[in-house]
Amino acid sequence: MLAPEGQYNELPTAVLESKGYTLQGSFSHLDLVPFLQPYLKGKSNTMWAFWLINALLLVALTVRIATLPAESDVLGALGLGFALSFAFIPLHEFIHAMAFKSLGANQLFYGANWKKLYFFAGADKFVLGRRGFLRVAFAPCLLIGVASLLLCFCFSPFIQTLLLTATLLHTGMSAGDFALVAWFEKHRQLEPLTFDDHAAGMSYFYTKGNRQEEK
Repeated sequence: MLAPEGQYNELPTAVLESKGYTLQGSFSHLDLVPFLQPYLKGKSNTMWAFWLINALLLVALTVRIATLPAESDVLGALGLGFALSFAFIPLHEFIHAMAFKSLGANQLFYGANWKKLYFFAGADKFVLGRRGFLRVAFAPCLLIGVASLLLCFCFSPFIQTLLLTATLLHTGMSAGDFALVAWFEKHRQLEPLTFDDHAAGMSYFYTKGNRQEEK
């Protein structure tokens, strides 16, 4: 039986349950942390990769700063890099949305929690499996990160410092994407699925099976 992935006009809850899927968790789009926290702190391969990437970027930035000419405006480069990392945010969410669209989603939406200062993109009533979710989750970090690092070869040491700073901060701010992938990693043998309910402001996570996961 094929996994019930794809775009739905109505909530796909009944379809998933009829195919043997069980709800394993959910979170409000305005309160992600309780769901993400166990995976952010976990020892999954996904989170190890996250910390390794950040460590390598930090080493690269440190080496770049240490080898800058004496007259370089290091603080200026760091400050501009910090500003650029925030400028990446709308691009980051747009790439998420385009990744959803490339998989067939046609009810895209954006949102933000201004109080906790995080942003998100989603696809209403679009059921997504592990492989599709990997594409959606990693597309912004991969595309922005690779493009920024490649540009480092084209510019001066000052701009290189700026770009490395922005890339490091942007990757760090992608922790939530990695944590969600870690959820899929943990449940990879159980045909994990997820979908967004834009009207309710919720995301739901299902696995194949009859019993809910023990906490």
